[in-house]
Amino acid sequence: MTYRQPDGTGGPDSVQELERRERALLRKVEDNGGQCGLVRVAQSIAERESSGDPDPMRTQRLYTSLYREEVRSLVNAGLVTYCDEKGELQLTARGQSLCSDSG
Repeated sequence: MTYRQPDGTGGPDSVQELERRERALLRKVEDNGGQCGLVRVAQSIAERESSGDPDPMRTQRLYTSLYREEVRSLVNAGLVTYCDEKGELQLTARGQSLCSDSG
């Protein structure tokens, strides 16, 4: 299994500089010990945004949006790695540091 490695350049200096969904994604991964499946993240964010049990189509659209936008952004910022084969996100050392600094 191969994780895509971030380029490690640029990026935010604090969690507050991230967009709302990027922050939610990063927090969910952190809350799950630094590694979490994207499906689980999408379900969690969809539940929070809909204040309850979200429509499955909404969760699927959110998953697609997260995959295309937020995951790419966080990988490029060097905060997470993403494994396509498993659909899992993993915090990098930089991501862990950013989360603990904003704690």
